[in-house]
Amino acid sequence: MGTTCIWTKLLETYRLPQRLGMRFKIALILCVVFWSVSTKAQTLGEAPIEIDKPAKSIYLKTNPLALVQGPIPFYSSEARIGFEGIASDHLTYQGSAGYIFLSPIFNALIGNAPGVFGGNLRMPGYRFQGEVRYYYIKLYNKKKLSEVFLPSGLYVGLNASYASADFKARDIPIQKIDFTQININVIGGAQLMYNDLFGLDVFAGLGYKNNIITYYDFNGKKEIWTPADVGLGDFYAYPINVKLGMNLTFGLL
Repeated sequence: MGTTCIWTKLLETYRLPQRLGMRFKIALILCVVFWSVSTKAQTLGEAPIEIDKPAKSIYLKTNPLALVQGPIPFYSSEARIGFEGIASDHLTYQGSAGYIFLSPIFNALIGNAPGVFGGNLRMPGYRFQGEVRYYYIKLYNKKKLSEVFLPSGLYVGLNASYASADFKARDIPIQKIDFTQININVIGGAQLMYNDLFGLDVFAGLGYKNNIITYYDFNGKKEIWTPADVGLGDFYAYPINVKLGMNLTFGLL
């Protein structure tokens, strides 16, 4: 039933007084028809979301540069792998784990024979990180369902990290230097994604850190050392932490 017929029926049902006149009825019908057409035009102008493919909910993250320089300056390298999970279209969470080992650059400088990874000195350890992010500006195609939850854009976040590693000789397990790091940072950055396949994540932050260096002698007795005792600058002991970094991001699941 057309709009004109509907309103004619309403006029007959409610028995509007004949004194309203034919002109008023015509004007009323024209207004309703105009409103109906305008509303339909707006609805047709709204493009529907394209359901192109399932959106990924987990992304793999790593930083190959950590293989050269790890969390303990000069001494360590790190093999790290992590993930970024999607909580909502603006909120994500992250977790990562890393294996810490003696830096190949440090090995080469001290001549840790018989080879870079086969010398007597070693530095086994681990590192865990957790992070929550909020993307306040998203960069994606809003008309594709697969990109609504894409973690691409500018973000702020809260990051926490714990690391521990022992610098020691392979044949002297008791005598060692233990490095422990705890830090919490507020970070900001940008992650740019190519579809949901590959992305580059860069960030900077500021926060609190607590770096402790503990020396254990041949009898297991321990004492706290300063950064100068191991050839590190005073910056290593400062409680203020400046965080700079990057990650490569790969769509996983």
